Amino acid sequence: MTTQTGRPHVLITNDDGIEAPGIAALAEALRPEADLTIVAPARENSGMGHAITVLRDLRFEPFHRDGMLWGYGLEGTPADCVKIAVQVLAADRPFDLVVSGINAGQNCGINILYSGTVAAAREAAVLGLPAFAVSLLYHDAGDLYFDTAGRVALDVMRMVRRRGLPRGVMLNVNVPPLPYESIKGWVVTRMGESGYADLFLHEPGQADEPAIYRNVGKGFEPSTIVHGDAARPLDDIALYEDNVSITPLMFDLTAHDFLGEVDGWMPHGEKMMNDE
Repeated sequence: MTTQTGRPHVLITNDDGIEAPGIAALAEALRPEADLTIVAPARENSGMGHAITVLRDLRFEPFHRDGMLWGYGLEGTPADCVKIAVQVLAADRPFDLVVSGINAGQNCGINILYSGTVAAAREAAVLGLPAFAVSLLYHDAGDLYFDTAGRVALDVMRMVRRRGLPRGVMLNVNVPPLPYESIKGWVVTRMGESGYADLFLHEPGQADEPAIYRNVGKGFEPSTIVHGDAARPLDDIALYEDNVSITPLMFDLTAHDFLGEVDGWMPHGEKMMNDE
């Protein structure tokens, strides 16, 4: 980490692991304009969501590329990585921004709840830091446009640095699998309902052994436009139309529009009490 005046101090993390090509592409894209600290899970943590590790040792080790210190690998979750980076590595110079990615695969709809990539950015928002997550849609695992996603990440970093984010708000960015110049547009979206359908394969065990199940997935199920603000596109639909999708997210899960309805359920002038 350098201390060049005027450059933001940016924490980079992911859920694919410290050795993933996506985080290397992200660092390459942002390094010309930011001083980077890189902390990522020592191994893949996809689908970990916002899990954190408590009351268990976390191995924290330097990670080298080309014989030089490049970052740190943590035997923990993506949210753990953000927590330890903020507490341990930013004491002398706080982070100005946290960027999580580049995830190999979209993080739209229901997958937002499962994604460790998104959770790392959300943890940063919980800690009061501006943050965004970057995920890359792909159709062929052998043809990943990390360079496009890196350029998009640089664009978003510039926007966030210039405009700022409200406290507690992060951005979820999804990038189409195209050359940068072929992107159709940039669309501010809302969270859709897409997700991957479950498919559990069963491997019977012996009489004295437990059965084994593995969720291999049945395929992607897109959002359906059946409710809500028709003028505000859904994240996966915008993405599949070759746009960059940007969704502002909050960690506040309160159903604010329903609070008044639940108020009406309460006995007049009394608090609801358990029947026990």
